[in-house]
Amino acid sequence: MCAERERVLSRRRCSAFWGFAALVFGASLGSVTTRAADNPYRRLLDDPFPAAAEPVKALPTFYRWKGVEDLPAGAKLEWDEHSTQWSRIDERIVLPRARVKIEIPGVDGVLVSTWERTTPLRLSTKGSWFGEVMVPLVSGEASKLSVWVRKGKTEKEYPLTLERVGGGEADSVGIDHSCSPWGVELVRRGAPSSRPALALVDCRLVRSESADGLLAALDLFLFLDGSGDTMKMNGSTVKAEAPSLFRFRLYPQNQAVILESATGDSFELRYRIPTKLNRGFLGVGIGPYRYHLAAPNTDFETNAGVFTLYGSYQFSETVKFTAFNATAIHKNYFTDTGLYFKSESAKILDQRVTLYLMLGANFVGFKYGADTQKKWGAPQGFEAVYSDFLSPNHTLVFGAFIYPPIDGKSYYNSWIRYGSGAIFGELNYLSIRNQFDGESVYVRALGFSLGFPLAKFF
Repeated sequence: MCAERERVLSRRRCSAFWGFAALVFGASLGSVTTRAADNPYRRLLDDPFPAAAEPVKALPTFYRWKGVEDLPAGAKLEWDEHSTQWSRIDERIVLPRARVKIEIPGVDGVLVSTWERTTPLRLSTKGSWFGEVMVPLVSGEASKLSVWVRKGKTEKEYPLTLERVGGGEADSVGIDHSCSPWGVELVRRGAPSSRPALALVDCRLVRSESADGLLAALDLFLFLDGSGDTMKMNGSTVKAEAPSLFRFRLYPQNQAVILESATGDSFELRYRIPTKLNRGFLGVGIGPYRYHLAAPNTDFETNAGVFTLYGSYQFSETVKFTAFNATAIHKNYFTDTGLYFKSESAKILDQRVTLYLMLGANFVGFKYGADTQKKWGAPQGFEAVYSDFLSPNHTLVFGAFIYPPIDGKSYYNSWIRYGSGAIFGELNYLSIRNQFDGESVYVRALGFSLGFPLAKFF
C-alpha cells in the first residue's frame, strides 16, 4: 500500500517537474520569438538604462523636424539638448536617442506616438498642451513621430520625421571595438551627394565546421543615417533590416565591398578575415626576473631569466582550455605548470571589458641542492581583458591565480599584460610556499617578459 502510494506521488512529482520545464522552455521560446520579431528602434526606446559609449558625435541640434504640413499655430518642438543617450541593441550595434519637448496651444487634446509608444500631453494653466517624448535620434522613417491633435470633434494626425542638417563637414564613422581584429573600414568614394555621412558599424565573427576545418564569416551591422530601406551592394539591391540599418554576412575575399546608398553616397567596405580559423594556439615569452628561493640549506636572491610557454584550445566562443609553464633559468630553478578551463563570465563597460573565470589545477617543482621536489595544487583564478585599450586591436589584461595560506601552503600568481596579437609585454609576480617532509620551501619572483605567438593549429 505504502509502496504504491509512493509510486503515485513519484509520478506526480515527475509530471509536475516536466510540466514546469515545458512551461519554462515554451516561455523562453516565445520570448525569443517575440524579441526576434521586434524592431531595434523599439528596443532603443525601451532600454531602461542605456550606458553605451558615444561612438560618434550626434547632438539633437544636428537635426530638424519636417512634415507634410505645419503643426497648428503656436506649436513648439524643442530638444532637451542634454538628453542624448546611446544604447547597445541586443549586445550589438549602438544607436542614439533623445527627448523632444512639445507644446501646442489652442486645441482640445494632443497625443504623441513613436514606434507604437503613445504619450498623452498635459494641459497647462496657460491652456497649452505640453510634454516630452523620447525618439530615436536618426534621420528618416526610423524617427517618425505622429502628433494627433483633437479640436472639437475633429482629430488630425501630423506625421513628422527628422532630417540631419548639421554635424560638421567630414563624415562621422564609428567602428565598434568588435570590428578591430578584422580591420574593418568604411571609406567614402567621391564627394558627398548632399551632406557628410553618419555611419556606425558592429561586427561578430561566425564560425562554421567544414571538411577543411573551422571556417570564418563576418556578421556585420551597418547603420547609415538617412539611407532608407534599400542600398546597393556591388551593384545589386539589398533590403534593410530596419530603416537605415543593414545586416551583411561577409566571407573572406581580397576585394572591398562597394556600397551605394539611396541618397547617392558611395563607400568601400574593407575588411580582412582568415579563410580558416584555428582552435589551438601556442606562444612563448622570456624576460628577466628578480628571483628569491628559500629552502632547506638554500637561501638566495638573484637575477634569473624566466621562460614561459602559453597554450590554449578553443571549445566554443566562450570556453577555452588553457595551459602554461613558467621555468626559471637557474641551477636552483622553479617550474610552475597550470592546466585550466577558461570561461567567459561577464562583459562590462559597454562590452569593452570581458571577465573570465579560470578553474583547474597546477603542478609546481623546486630544484635546490641535489633534490627536486614536486607537488600538485589547486589555485583558482580570473582574468579581465580590456579590448582596444589605448589603440585599436590592443588589449590590456589583468589576471591572477590565488590559493590563500592553508596548512603552510600558499600560491599567488598575478600578471598585467598589454599588446596585440603579434607581440605583448607582461609584468608578472609569483609567490609560492609549500611543505616537503615538514619543511617549508618558498619562491618569490618578479619580472617582465616579452611574448609572441609561436604557432596556431587544429
